[in-house]
Amino acid sequence: LPAAGVEIGELNWLAEAPEPGAEVELQIRHGAEPAPARVERVGERLTARFHEPQRAVTPGQSGVVFRGDRLLGGGRIRRGVRNPEALTAARGAA
Repeated sequence: LPAAGVEIGELNWLAEAPEPGAEVELQIRHGAEPAPARVERVGERLTARFHEPQRAVTPGQSGVVFRGDRLLGGGRIRRGVRNPEALTAARGAA
């Protein structure tokens, strides 16, 4: 099933972490084009909502965060989030 969003843990930032509400691109599969997304929360984990639902959001794979051509950082995908309301409810809770 397609995922409305993603939760990424074990974060490693190479640049300043994006703020909630920031527009970013997330690469969730090797060789895939990064998908546009909006950051919902950042703390020990990053939670983001995709602009369009994404397939194959797989726990354990790398999730890489870009802003345009700039690599911001990344981590390990913890889970795909299927329910968009769960993303909004989590906003602000780190």
